[in-house]
Amino acid sequence: MKQIAVALTLCAIPATTFAQNGSCPDCDHVAPYFRGSGGFIGTVAEGVDEVTFVASCGSATTTGEATIQGDTASQLFTYNGNGLACDREGGTLEIAGLEDGGWYWIHDARNTAVGNLVSVDILDNRTTELTDAGDSISMSEGRGAVFLKHPASGRVGILPNILPVPYVEPAPVNYCDYTGTSAANFARETTNCMLGNGSSFIRALGAADAFTGGRDRILDGASVTRPAATDATVEITYDLWGEGGHYVSNASATGTGVLLGHARGIASGADPLTATFTATAATAGPTAITNIADAGLAIANAASVGTLTVSPNTGYCGGPTNNNHSVTVTVNADATSVNEVTPPVRENVAGNTAATHEITVVCP
Repeated sequence: MKQIAVALTLCAIPATTFAQNGSCPDCDHVAPYFRGSGGFIGTVAEGVDEVTFVASCGSATTTGEATIQGDTASQLFTYNGNGLACDREGGTLEIAGLEDGGWYWIHDARNTAVGNLVSVDILDNRTTELTDAGDSISMSEGRGAVFLKHPASGRVGILPNILPVPYVEPAPVNYCDYTGTSAANFARETTNCMLGNGSSFIRALGAADAFTGGRDRILDGASVTRPAATDATVEITYDLWGEGGHYVSNASATGTGVLLGHARGIASGADPLTATFTATAATAGPTAITNIADAGLAIANAASVGTLTVSPNTGYCGGPTNNNHSVTVTVNADATSVNEVTPPVRENVAGNTAATHEITVVCP
């Protein structure tokens, strides 16, 4: 096996020797086994101007700065060139200023071993015992890796022995909740929980299914098909919901439901989060739209629920002999009583808009 040759520029800044027990509080990567000559290379972390290292060998601790070329930092460890090589067991190499993915190498008498620079964050992970190949292989323990050598052939290697930690799904956030179904018995959860930020969204629902009674949700940016000339109108309903945790703060709520502004509110509750819905439309159709009625659309408000009615319109969808035109409809929600829930609903002050929802009405 040929020896690996890595050509790097030696650090131009002379290393300085300090007393034993030198520390590097900013060092975030280590060479898990460090002995002999060699070097390391890695990508400079974002926002870092210099990459520093601390090498300990016996009673001596040496610090210095690696050479940076572009976004790569490197440093050689030699016996005669800079005296950074270590000829004792128990040597350590710690580095500050590199991203994950750096690596290093150690020269032995006949070959070179290559290994990963290890993040200090995983050094406390559980380790495993590597399989023993018998007397033909010598094994030297490091910090998260083992140096193996086959004296008969001179082959060497650095094998990690830190077990990977499986990803654990973080516990769900406990958003502030409430109990009760009317103003008389609302109880707020206000400790050890997180509230939302006051942002909100519009929920849009299509017509009820004739068989199940369920209503499909129409997502923001979706398309809705305009009814043909002989078909009934299509109705879409809109209501306003809060993002994240809320609790009811409207003392006048007297219904048996809860405010729709809560993330777990009841859609059919008698006390919805009060809002007014308006709609605008844009098209490349046959006439300029001054109001949504020009495109065969209408919106009405009742009990803080907006209803958009899409009617047949031969001027926009006139069949194969006429041009077919799509209409983009934007529905805006104005939370007319922003303090009904805590945190209050946040609005765009200029337009009194809490949330918007957009659909495209297309021809059948």
